[in-house]
Amino acid sequence: MKKIAILGYGTVGKQVYEQIKDKAEVVKILDVRMKGDLFTESIDELLNNDIDTVFECLPNIEIAYDYQKKVLEKGIDLISSNKAIVKKHYGELVKLSNEHDCHFSFEAAVGGGIPNLHTLLDMKKHDEITYVKGIMNGTTNYILDNVFNKGMSYETALNKAIELGYAEADYSSDVDGVDVAYKIALSLSLAYDCNVDTDDMQIFGIRYLDEMAIEYAKSNGYVIKLIGYGDKDNAFVLPRFIKREEVMASIPMNYNCIEIGSRNQESIKLIGQGAGGVPTADALVSDYYRPFDRLSIDNNLIIKNDMVCTVYVDGEISKMKISDIEKRDCFI
Repeated sequence: MKKIAILGYGTVGKQVYEQIKDKAEVVKILDVRMKGDLFTESIDELLNNDIDTVFECLPNIEIAYDYQKKVLEKGIDLISSNKAIVKKHYGELVKLSNEHDCHFSFEAAVGGGIPNLHTLLDMKKHDEITYVKGIMNGTTNYILDNVFNKGMSYETALNKAIELGYAEADYSSDVDGVDVAYKIALSLSLAYDCNVDTDDMQIFGIRYLDEMAIEYAKSNGYVIKLIGYGDKDNAFVLPRFIKREEVMASIPMNYNCIEIGSRNQESIKLIGQGAGGVPTADALVSDYYRPFDRLSIDNNLIIKNDMVCTVYVDGEISKMKISDIEKRDCFI
């Protein structure tokens, strides 16, 4: 039986423990709040054990990066759900995993329980990925679903999302599109063997959603969804008008819908819960049974954002390059 350790025993860490405890030996869990022989406050004590795999389920704090490095430097397989830390240090973590001959997987960092990255990696072995796009944030989708289908105001829907635990107390990463940007960047990094910098992306969220835009969408048969998009030339996050008859318009509540385009398949859509302890833990455990192939960074992707789109700003419709968009209350 393989031996594992878990970093963090919060909502996700507890679920990983429950899902894996009968299938592998849980040697140690790192958590400063817990007591007992199974728990430790020291990463060094944890790594002094004979361990095959470490599940990293810590919050977005920089010490998580230090722990990730230590795990990989010991040649231990690392599985993480920490999209912000993984994206910020992606290049170095990939390099370390290759230097120390171990696996580095992070399916749970993009789309929660949706097998987006495994699907993408499988497809690229025999096909050419042309784009990745979709609804990748459950909090904003919950808010927009309530605005368009239940008639709530943006503020009421946001407060409801916080009450139900879909949104964190600091919800800025969600409503400002940053969370989706991390997920698009990681998806493109795997699709094209590169390291995408979110600083090169156009990132606009739904914080400035106004009544005029909502009414325009409703009266013209649209809903608004926060959509991330990436290909070899473009990478952006924008609120977009979606026709009600399209699949993405019907994605409810805190669900996600990720679409992968390719030369052979044209496109496939993956739909499921994008957040929550159980689906996120399930994605982490899936990496344990099916770790990513060895990752590489062979290309420099130059984000031009020269795609021309129809843009709605303050009641006016016009054509504009993604790179020229400046207002945060525009919809395409």
